[in-house]
Amino acid sequence: MKAETATAILAGIVIWILGVVAGQYFSIVPKPDRGKYKMAPSDLPSPICDALVKLSVRDKKIVPDPDPVCLAEGRSLTWDIVNDGEVNIQFVDDNGTAIAGPFQFLNNINNPAEGQYVHKGQGRLSSNKALRRGRWKYTVKWKLTDGTYADQLDPAVCVRD
Repeated sequence: MKAETATAILAGIVIWILGVVAGQYFSIVPKPDRGKYKMAPSDLPSPICDALVKLSVRDKKIVPDPDPVCLAEGRSLTWDIVNDGEVNIQFVDDNGTAIAGPFQFLNNINNPAEGQYVHKGQGRLSSNKALRRGRWKYTVKWKLTDGTYADQLDPAVCVRD
């Protein structure tokens, strides 16, 4: 009697595993409906986690990794600043004029104005929660420890639903 029970349990597990594998192999994943916010030509679902951009300086050039970056509305962007110096990030429009950007404004030492973020030294700088969708360009100005500036950079962030 015990051998029959063990065989039945084993058969059940094997059938379950085959069902899972077959379900994954033959499933048809529907394309998401983007509605009126057609942000990117992608069939991939929107990211549901916070975004991380690593900022470093090589040969006086600012290097973002990745660029551009996408995140979901309600999530935050964190810049991981690898080198020393003073980093100033400002969201801008197509003409280079400072704008509020997509993120919540908290008015603190690292977020002194809407769309502006400042950080001294190495470390992480958080944008706060994304409140507005769209593609948002920002400038990165980096004052190096020797008093000179790295070349200005204009990466972008995409906030999707």
